[in-house]
Amino acid sequence: MSLPLVALNRSNAKNRMDNESFTTALKAKLRIGLYHPSDAPTCPCGQRVDIHGDHFFTCGEYKKTRCSNDMRDATWRVMQRICPTAQYCRSKEDVHHEKLGLVASAPGKRPFDWSFSINHFTAARIRGSSHLSEIGDGEKGKFAREKTASCKRTMRTLTGDEFIGDLYNNNRALIPQAMDRWGQMGPLFQRFLLGDRDAPDPMEYVAARPYARKMNERACSNAVPYGILNTANKNWIDSNPSSWFGDSYMDADPKSWALGQLGLGFTTAIVDHISRADARATNPNAKSNPEP
Repeated sequence: MSLPLVALNRSNAKNRMDNESFTTALKAKLRIGLYHPSDAPTCPCGQRVDIHGDHFFTCGEYKKTRCSNDMRDATWRVMQRICPTAQYCRSKEDVHHEKLGLVASAPGKRPFDWSFSINHFTAARIRGSSHLSEIGDGEKGKFAREKTASCKRTMRTLTGDEFIGDLYNNNRALIPQAMDRWGQMGPLFQRFLLGDRDAPDPMEYVAARPYARKMNERACSNAVPYGILNTANKNWIDSNPSSWFGDSYMDADPKSWALGQLGLGFTTAIVDHISRADARATNPNAKSNPEP
């Protein structure tokens, strides 16, 4: 969350946050209370909200769908520039947003929040975790899918593991984009962006979920992209040694630009969630997840 607070070029209006959002983001980063202890609101669930607003990310009164979608969209927009620069695809049109037709047995389903086409598909899925220690659980939960998937076109209902198996057997890969409430990324998405051949060990799964294990192993293998920002940097600098990738020297290369824009998108999503939740706590009749 630091980059959008200190390291973005403010001459570009798109890089600016309004004063209230910036203040909230700064307090969240420094763990300064959003409320005075005597002024913290009472949640509709009956519990007093803590001074840092952590309750807004754990209580069921506050839906995180819009926050998750905002993070998805921010990542997709960044990857529309980064994936072609890293030469994993030809153009931004090859970076897809919730594409249909990727699950052969359920073509009406959208298995990936965003994906891009190479010789197989890689995709990021957002999982909003409320604490840093839960990021691993968020990643595991994407491989061990709980929801069934029914398709009217094929008249089939797939279990969660059959759904993952369909993707696996059609040479697709899933890299979960697990996030915590401070914008910290999980180890697999961190590897995708900045890592190298080293990867975390696959997690353990019950015997009834063989494809969860297989997909996790694929995500930890060298068959999927890793260090895509490093690759984009090398390609850009080799072919554009005198040009900035962004608007200024502060985001002159793809990695600096991408990390700044991802940080801005994630920070804005988190701050907006806090703002909506605060309104909900202050006014119990307000919606915590209104339409944008």
